[in-house]
Amino acid sequence: MSTDTLHVALVLGGHPIDVPATLEAFDSMDGIRAYPQDLPSFVANDGDACERYDAAVFYNYHGHGYCVDLTEEFARKARETVCEITAGGLGIVALHHGVLAFPEMDEWTAVCGLPGDSNSDYHFDQRVRVDLASPDHPITAGLPSFEYVDETYEMDEPDADSTLLLTTDHERSADAIAWTRQYRDSRVFCYQSGHGRSALEHGQVRTVLARGIRWAAGADGDAVTGT
Repeated sequence: MSTDTLHVALVLGGHPIDVPATLEAFDSMDGIRAYPQDLPSFVANDGDACERYDAAVFYNYHGHGYCVDLTEEFARKARETVCEITAGGLGIVALHHGVLAFPEMDEWTAVCGLPGDSNSDYHFDQRVRVDLASPDHPITAGLPSFEYVDETYEMDEPDADSTLLLTTDHERSADAIAWTRQYRDSRVFCYQSGHGRSALEHGQVRTVLARGIRWAAGADGDAVTGT
């Protein structure tokens, strides 16, 4: 899909979110229109998600026994959808709990570069300082280090095929905060941040997320930074 506005599937479910803060964050992004939907609606696209959308933001958390488990049949359909969209080159953004959305799905492990059982612990309301690991990447170009309050994950680090963009030395967090990678024909942007209002209202968090969406959708250079 190619227009002046990027059309983005915002995939939700399996985990509570701050709905107003989430929608306000996406509404603040110039040139990006988000379409919130549950996972069943997204997988019901019948293989044409790549025609409908420029990217998909996975902000869901299924298969953990936390809120919503996937049935065997629906897990199969979700796996088929991940295979279809990566073969079709749809941009993928895994946001916060979305990086661990499908713990039993090997394909999602490969998409994000994380083991399926990566999440070992989590901590609410942590003040996190992040630093730039790749200051020349268009997602982070020209940005300073910054601090914000968020939930952190203690989990394994992304594999060697990933490019680290933002890191932290917080003792209750994995080092990697944001990273990119390629999976099949899809650009993938993973962002550990984004639990709730304190993070989603933060200007730099929003900037990184908006740039990550544009990059995943195929933009480069000034088209990512919005300049």
